[in-house]
Amino acid sequence: MVVSVEELRSAMDIVKRLLAQEVADKAEDLLKQDLKRYYMEFTPEYYKRTYQLRDESLRRSYVSANNTVILELDGDGLKYKSGVSGDFVIRQAATGSHGGAVVTTPIYYTALSTLQTSLRAIVQAAGAEIGIKII
Repeated sequence: MVVSVEELRSAMDIVKRLLAQEVADKAEDLLKQDLKRYYMEFTPEYYKRTYQLRDESLRRSYVSANNTVILELDGDGLKYKSGVSGDFVIRQAATGSHGGAVVTTPIYYTALSTLQTSLRAIVQAAGAEIGIKII
């Protein structure tokens, strides 16, 4: 039972962190699904696929000060024999490009559209999981 304004703030901070964590988990799952689909839509003929983008680029930072969750694809650690940078590959994939020749569904497409259309439902489901009804 909350007996003071300070205890209420503390409890709400915990709830916000838990909700942010749940939303981050859902967003990360959606982005991983987009990356898998990106790789399934095209099979290269002229280069050997490394799967680096799918397996090594997703970075997750949770900033608890204002309950901001940042998900990013980080190209810094990606090394390609062709000499192109990881950031270049991520920019190409964001437009659906594979090796600059074939265009399919862009990564982020499903994740962003799902989050934009159902963020309220995602937050409500996250709240329900921790026993809070959000309307």
